[in-house]
Amino acid sequence: MTRNAISRLIEQRSAVLDQELIEKARDNYRRLNTGEKFELARSIAVCRRAEMTRRYRSVVHVIGGVRRRTTAGGESLQRSEPCVVFVVRRKQNEADLGTLQCLPRELLSHALIGGQLAICAVPTDVQHESRFLGAIAQAATAVHSVPPGGLDDWGALACIVQGDGGERYAIAPAHVLSPYPPLNGQGIAEENAKQFRVIHASAPTDTVPCLEGTGYGGRLVPFPASSFDVQFARVTDSGRVSDAFAGIRWSSEHPSAVDLQDLFALMQNGVLLEILVPSNHKDRLGKADDVVLLADISTYCEDCPLTYVFGSPGTSKLVLHSVLELQLEPGPTTLSGDSGSPVGLPVDDGYVFVGMHIAGNFEAGTALVIPAWELFNHARYVSVGGDMPPGPMNLLNP
Repeated sequence: MTRNAISRLIEQRSAVLDQELIEKARDNYRRLNTGEKFELARSIAVCRRAEMTRRYRSVVHVIGGVRRRTTAGGESLQRSEPCVVFVVRRKQNEADLGTLQCLPRELLSHALIGGQLAICAVPTDVQHESRFLGAIAQAATAVHSVPPGGLDDWGALACIVQGDGGERYAIAPAHVLSPYPPLNGQGIAEENAKQFRVIHASAPTDTVPCLEGTGYGGRLVPFPASSFDVQFARVTDSGRVSDAFAGIRWSSEHPSAVDLQDLFALMQNGVLLEILVPSNHKDRLGKADDVVLLADISTYCEDCPLTYVFGSPGTSKLVLHSVLELQLEPGPTTLSGDSGSPVGLPVDDGYVFVGMHIAGNFEAGTALVIPAWELFNHARYVSVGGDMPPGPMNLLNP
């Protein structure tokens, strides 16, 4: 037998799917809990993103997420099954794509099960890019930011933290504490803004600040650099800042989610997340009932494209930011001005702090969130050239 003939035989044998292996891999995947499944899908997406994007013409991004389906009426629903998500420019039938361009329905990868490495078959899903390309930063409520000589704006606070030395800081998006940052690569305002509590749908008449922006935080810079839209504001009036968090208490037993697996474990009984949007938003003032926005985890998107406004006069620029995407339950959505709103998970003794809302896609009904474990991770700030206040930061109940 010639070398070419042997080569063809080996190729044909290698191309045959081992159905017994695949069935075992599917069974192994089912043995993982939801958090483990999501982390495995994320890991595959990170490792194989470039390969898959280059190989398949329709693919523009690969991320970890959950399955979605479209009803007969065109409504998009999500199912709580973690998977690898192929983000595509347009969906096509497999017959139109051809054999070489058909996207795989599952991907094989190793995972630890009972302390042993096992092959798992991770399902995939195909989702249209429109959900990921329409997100814009939101800022307009709870506090009023006034930079020296710059454009003022409105925004919300996510939480208050306290260092070992007793100094208190509020955490909020950089685009709230430094409205319309300059296009100088700094990522936050050169001169620190002062923030006032919002009590009317106009600039507050009380001109004594309750917060003052600092140079601590991430960086907000245009594409192609990565951003981290977080800034710390020094608390100068604890009473007024505490008023902003009236009714919000962080759990003493489980103050914040420490990672995705921890969050999925907390949500395993079907509990939904709450985006705690401020009742003093200019479009909510005077309404009798507070708005509670319920949401479920949809994807974790690395380098998600968001649109921000920089400088004066304002210029829209693309920003790359890794975010946890939430799918809102049918009903009200976030408004322009809800950026900075804390996201919490209700438990017996209050809320578990899950993260900070920074942007939304109104049409898709999604909210984009910086997870709590990233907000408290010093390395995340350093990765974009930023910094946290010195010493460990503790989440504070005001």
